[in-house]
Amino acid sequence: MDASILARTTGPAATIKELASKEAFALEPVLRFHTRTMEELIADDQLIAVARVAAGLAAALGGLALLLAAIGIYGVMAFSVAERTREIGIRMALGAQARNTQALIVKQGMTLILTRVSIGATFSVAVAQVLRSILFGLSANDPATYGGVALLLAAVALLACGRRRVGR
Repeated sequence: MDASILARTTGPAATIKELASKEAFALEPVLRFHTRTMEELIADDQLIAVARVAAGLAAALGGLALLLAAIGIYGVMAFSVAERTREIGIRMALGAQARNTQALIVKQGMTLILTRVSIGATFSVAVAQVLRSILFGLSANDPATYGGVALLLAAVALLACGRRRVGR
């Protein structure tokens, strides 16, 4: 059976390590004790290799999910605009300005995407709270990450909404 004792110290770790070894041997001379500093534990690649691989895999899968979400949003928004070709033609035939029609399409598309991004952010905050226990040294609610992802997806939607020039 293995047991671990962690001690936080403000003094030099090597001194505490030596004192802990001596005290442990004095208490139980038959048992074998290994003392290591946190720096030694972190430097031990076997100990944290699995965590590093898992973190890299999670980052890669997160990036892939973001890419797929951006491609999906672009496709849906571009299709939505393309489906409105007749409506746009009728508006233009009735005298609507190209600028106003383009603004209407962008406004409706951005309203749609911003509500969806808000809903997605709400769900991701809830999921982050559940996953908080496995986030070591990271905040579950990182505003920069949420803001960056929201801006990226909104920019992709804006690009898709404005890709077709009205009146040309």
